[in-house]
Amino acid sequence: MNNERESVILVGFFDVVMFRHVDAGQVVDRWATLLGKKFRSLADISVDDLVDARIASRVICLKGCAEVGYRRWMSVYYQLLVQRCPDLGGEISEDNFATVVHDLECAVEYGVQYPNIRLLKHLAEETRKGKRICIIEDYHLGKEDLLSFMQAKNVDTGIFSGIFVSCDHDARTEDGALYAVALDDLGVCGKNVVMMGDDADSSAMAGRNGIHGRIMRHGGHRLRRRPCRVFENDAFRHIRQDCYRYNSPFVEYAVILYTFIRKLNDELEQRSTRHVVFLAREGWFLRQLFEGYRWLLCSEPGAIRTAYLRCSRAAIFSLQPEKATENILGDISLRNYLRVLGFFDEDVNALQQKYAFSPEQMETAGSLSANTGYLKLMSDDSFRIRHATRLDENRQAFLAYARELTAGEEPLDIVDIGWVGRMQQGIEEVLGVRTRGWYLGIRGVSEDPHPYERHGLIFAADGDHVSPYFDILCANTQLYEQLLAAPHGAAEGYVFSDGRPGVREAWADSEKFLYQDLIEKTQGEMRAIFSGLVAWCDKEDVATMVRWCAHTVLRSSLIADSRRLAFLRRLDKSFVNNFGQVNQGLRLNRQHVRLGIAIIAKPEHYVRYAAKFQRTLRDGSIQMWLYYPFAWMFYAYVNLITTLRRGRSPA
Repeated sequence: MNNERESVILVGFFDVVMFRHVDAGQVVDRWATLLGKKFRSLADISVDDLVDARIASRVICLKGCAEVGYRRWMSVYYQLLVQRCPDLGGEISEDNFATVVHDLECAVEYGVQYPNIRLLKHLAEETRKGKRICIIEDYHLGKEDLLSFMQAKNVDTGIFSGIFVSCDHDARTEDGALYAVALDDLGVCGKNVVMMGDDADSSAMAGRNGIHGRIMRHGGHRLRRRPCRVFENDAFRHIRQDCYRYNSPFVEYAVILYTFIRKLNDELEQRSTRHVVFLAREGWFLRQLFEGYRWLLCSEPGAIRTAYLRCSRAAIFSLQPEKATENILGDISLRNYLRVLGFFDEDVNALQQKYAFSPEQMETAGSLSANTGYLKLMSDDSFRIRHATRLDENRQAFLAYARELTAGEEPLDIVDIGWVGRMQQGIEEVLGVRTRGWYLGIRGVSEDPHPYERHGLIFAADGDHVSPYFDILCANTQLYEQLLAAPHGAAEGYVFSDGRPGVREAWADSEKFLYQDLIEKTQGEMRAIFSGLVAWCDKEDVATMVRWCAHTVLRSSLIADSRRLAFLRRLDKSFVNNFGQVNQGLRLNRQHVRLGIAIIAKPEHYVRYAAKFQRTLRDGSIQMWLYYPFAWMFYAYVNLITTLRRGRSPA
C-alpha cells in the first residue's frame, strides 16, 4: 500500500470490510424463516420453497438487465407468492410487503455482521496519507443499507469516499462493469487504483479495467462461522459479545431492552391488550423498540396501538402539590420547588421580583423549611390564590391532553422505565382510571397505601418478593435512564394554547449536549442490535435471557476500559433529576457504603457500590492498575455465588 501512484483503494464489503458469523445462504434461510412467522398466509410454506421463490423472482427480474433494485425484485416475489397463496394479497399490500421484507433482511444482517478491525485501522491510516477509500460490492441492498450495517457496529464510515453497489448502478463487478462506473465517478484511471478483494475473480475483473488487484489472504473468519442452527441456539450470547468487542460503550444494554420488550409484548398479548401508553422521556425510545419488535415479528403489528404521554415526576407532582413533600424532593432550591408546583420560568422570575427574593434564596439547594423565601410564600394569601389558579389550569390541560391519548381504555396499560411507580399512582388518581404498570424494574413501595397494579419485567423487589439477580440488575439505575433519554426536555407542566392542550418542557443544556454528543449515536447502535436480536433470538428461553442480562450488567458495571470510564464520567457531570437539581447521578457516595461480613454471603448487594468505585480512581494510577485484578476476582465470585443460588438472594 506504499505505492504513491495508487491514489484510490477499492475494497469489497462482505468478507473484506465486514464479516458474518454465518454464510450468505444461511442469512437467506433465516430471512425466509422470519417471513413464514410474520405472515399467517405463508406459515404452511417451507423455508426451502420460500427461498426457491425468491431465486425464481430474481431470475425473472434480471432478464434484459445486469442488476435489479430490491423493491422491484420483492414486488415480483410478492406476485409469485400471491399466485400460490392468494390470502397474502388480503393480508398485506405489495408496497408494504416490500418494506417489511427489506427491514427483515436488514435485521438478520444486523445480528450476524461484525467488522474487520485490522483492515479498518489500515484503511484509516491510508486515508490520513491522502488516499481515497471506496467500497465496491455486488449486493441487492443499496448504499444506505451498507452504511447502516457499518454504523450498527460503530465503524467510522467517514473513511470511505464512496460506496458503489451493483443494485444502485445496474452494473456488477463479476463482468467488470461496476469497476468502470467507479472509475468514471471518481475521475481516475485504472493504473492509479488498487482493488482489495477476497477472491481471484474480483482481482481478475478489476484487472480488465487496468486496476491492480490484491487478494486478501485471510480465512480465519470463515473458520469461525457456525451452522445457522448452532448460531440460532446461542445468538443471544454471541450478539452480546460482539457489542463488547465492537460497539460504543454500553450498547450491550440492548440485550436487556430486548428481553424487556419481548416479555412486555407477551404479557400484553396474553391479556388481549389493545392500547398501551408509554410514559416520560424514557418511554420515547421504549415505544420505538416495542413498535419495531411488533413490525418485524407480529402478523398484526397494529393490533396493539401505542401512544406517548409526555410527563415527569415533577409534572405529576405539579398536579398533586400535596405529594411534593420534603422527604421526596430532598434538598432543592426555591426556584426548582416553584417549578415543581407548576410555575414556569417567567412565572418564577415574576415571583422573585414581586417578593424581592435574593439570588441566594432562589438558587441555594437545601431544606425548604429552612428557606426564608419558602416560608414567606407559604404564609402569603395572594401566592396561594395564584398557585390555585395555576393548579386548576394545569390540571384541566393535563386531563384534556391525557384523555386524547388514553383512548378510554380501562385498565389503562402504561409502560415506563420504573423504580417506585409514583407517576403511575399520580396518573391513576388524577385521571380517575384504573391503571396497570409495566416496568423495566421496580424497587421499594410508595409510602402512600393506595393500591395499584405494577409489574417489573426484568427485576422487582416489592414487599416480600425479590426477583432473581435483583441486586445486580438494579445497579446504576441512572444509567438506564440516561441510555433511554429522549431528544427533548422533561415535562414541566400543562397549558392550553389556542384552545388545545399542550406540554411545557425544559431541557437542561448539559442533558441536551449529552444527548447530541453521545446518547443519540448509542441509541442508533442499540436500535440496530435490538433488530438483530429480534431476528435471531426468538427461540431463547426468557429465564436464560434474564440470566445473561445479569451477566451483562455485572461485567459492564465492574470492568470498564478508558472509553467506558470517559462515557460514565460524562454522564456523572450531566445528570439532572426530575426536579431540576444536578444530582450525583452515577457517582459514588462513600457515606452509603457499609462493608461487613455480608460481602461474603451476599456479594451481589455490593455491586452497586463497586460499580461506582472505579470512576473515583485516576486514569493510569497504581490504584487503577490494581483495581482490575480485584474487579475480575469479585466479578467471578459474584457470578459463582449467584449461579449457585440461581440468582436468588439468601433469605
